[in-house]
Amino acid sequence: MANRDVSGLSGFAADLRVLGGSAVPRAVYEISKRSVGHRLLFTPTAEVGPLERVLATPLPSPDSVAGMAALADADSIIAKGCLVFGRRFALESADAWVTDPLTEQRWPTESWWTIDIRSGSRMADVKWTWEMGRHRDVVVLARAAALEPQSDVRLEALESRLRWWLAANPLESSIHWYSNLELALRLIAWTQVLGLVGDRLARDVLDDMSTHVLQIRRHLWRDLPYTLSSMRNNHLLGDALGLLIADRFVGVPTTSRTSKWAERVWDYQLARQVLADGSMIEDSLSYHRFVLEMLCVKWLLGDRSPQLREAISRSSRYLVNLGAMDGEVPQFGDWDEGRVLASSQSPHDVGNTAALGLALVGEPVDAAWIERYDLLDWFGPSEIELRAPRPERSALAVGPFARAEVGEWRVWLKGSATQSHGHADLSHVSASYRGEWVLTDPGTGTYNGPIDVRSGFRSSSAHNVLRPGGVGQREPHRAFRWAGPSGHGVVGNPLDFGGVAVLWSAHDAYLAKPVGEAVGRIARAVVVSEEGVGVIDWRESTSSTAFEYSVPLAPGVGATAHSLAIGGQELRVRLPGTVRIARGEQAPFLGWHSKTYGAWEPCDWLMAEGAQSGPLVWAIGDVSTRVEGSSVVVSGVSLSIDWSADTVSLHASRDGLDSVRVLDLKGAR
Repeated sequence: MANRDVSGLSGFAADLRVLGGSAVPRAVYEISKRSVGHRLLFTPTAEVGPLERVLATPLPSPDSVAGMAALADADSIIAKGCLVFGRRFALESADAWVTDPLTEQRWPTESWWTIDIRSGSRMADVKWTWEMGRHRDVVVLARAAALEPQSDVRLEALESRLRWWLAANPLESSIHWYSNLELALRLIAWTQVLGLVGDRLARDVLDDMSTHVLQIRRHLWRDLPYTLSSMRNNHLLGDALGLLIADRFVGVPTTSRTSKWAERVWDYQLARQVLADGSMIEDSLSYHRFVLEMLCVKWLLGDRSPQLREAISRSSRYLVNLGAMDGEVPQFGDWDEGRVLASSQSPHDVGNTAALGLALVGEPVDAAWIERYDLLDWFGPSEIELRAPRPERSALAVGPFARAEVGEWRVWLKGSATQSHGHADLSHVSASYRGEWVLTDPGTGTYNGPIDVRSGFRSSSAHNVLRPGGVGQREPHRAFRWAGPSGHGVVGNPLDFGGVAVLWSAHDAYLAKPVGEAVGRIARAVVVSEEGVGVIDWRESTSSTAFEYSVPLAPGVGATAHSLAIGGQELRVRLPGTVRIARGEQAPFLGWHSKTYGAWEPCDWLMAEGAQSGPLVWAIGDVSTRVEGSSVVVSGVSLSIDWSADTVSLHASRDGLDSVRVLDLKGAR
């Protein structure tokens, strides 16, 4: 994949096109950073005042699952260091808080707006240092100190880390003052620390924390116009939450003008953030959980509004319906383990947050979740309504997804997308077999690392979507934006033929591209049976066109052009055209997998290319397939597509049972 030229005048022009209406406030903001504007706005005032207890959390038993996990986690923090993206880094001095843990280079202690975190000459990927600065480990130490107050070692470790932090980050003068969202997340962590052990912390630590809270409050207010103009996503929600917590910390009443304004900003973004089907404007599993935890914090602060209750309920049930309580679900969109609430359990288990959300708003939860999820112990209500395990459905639509469970197979089809933190993955299929991933989204890799890695992981070539002529659905622009218009996709209601499920979707991602006339719109059906998974792609145009597929496989899956080896079993593979294996290739970026942020490893991808007319079919497992003109028979189900100006219709039949599903695509234009 060729890198887009974003240097010089061409890069500036591209930025203007992508930023659109936010280009002017962004330009004004950059001018202020390079002149005296920011120096005047963010002049620190070293005030000290009492800090109120904002968030009181229940204390589980030390021998509960949550208690034992926190104690073990705290001991690992003391012995091995802070946990950052699955790795431990020693933290034994003040400098460690402002040092990149990978390169061991120290970020400068100077006015935050003068520090380079974005250009190609930046010192390091700031996200590693910021992740430590969210004080997840400080919260865990506070929990352990509260669980076993007779032991001083954890409280001493907590106090020393706070003292180091306060010394290493003078007001407005370190990398940790750069991001408003990071400031807000740190306030949320401090509410938990003070709620657990605030009465045992030394006076000098409390006074210095107070000075920081007061300055954070001023900082967030003065930088809010920038967030409002340029970052109307989880950042705006987080800024508003940070403002509300800062007011609570310093004793400002909720009826004050500042709190009312912060509530208005929160309400504005909340109405945009959570969609009617429970999904979010963040097209990312990681960011869905991240925002849901913000909603839970707002509830814990005492907000019982119908709007918040409904948002927590919808977004929690979305994760449940996606399958999050039954194991890992597809890691779609950007993944960076982002958390608002500290947990000592697996960062890849998003069911933890969904269980808490349902319990907070009074919805019943499965009895097994009580012992499984530590967030229920730390933040859940004292009385939780229990219910019997949910009955399983073989196939259902879940927001932008359709999913099916048939035999040993769990399969997801991603049919639609939103802009923020998403990838170019309309119609991507994820699948696990006997609890092991087979077809997978290969992950995120990095945000601020090599641009070819960042672009490679979020492009269409990293997903098993049809690429007519090798063209991707969207082209990345810098680290987080996209060049050109985005496509419109729709996921349909699945069909269940008793032992065979059919998922389907359609999109128009190529209409605005040079290949659009030769390709038209694209529909995909995924047939799931006990024997395996069959995938069919129809192009609206009937002419013969070139095509390419990349089929990223999960780590540990060995591949040949015709078979997969997984869990000691061999699965048959059939792809159209010429097939080869890509593994660890750099130019273009192919054959990699990223389990978590900042790490990637070589992994087998199946690569297919060719040219033909009619439907394209590929399959994994002992799946029977047969093409009959424009119809395809997979696992005994006959499927065909009809196009109209505004709709696409799927016709399906099996054993005399006929069904028609229709998707409305007029929103595409």
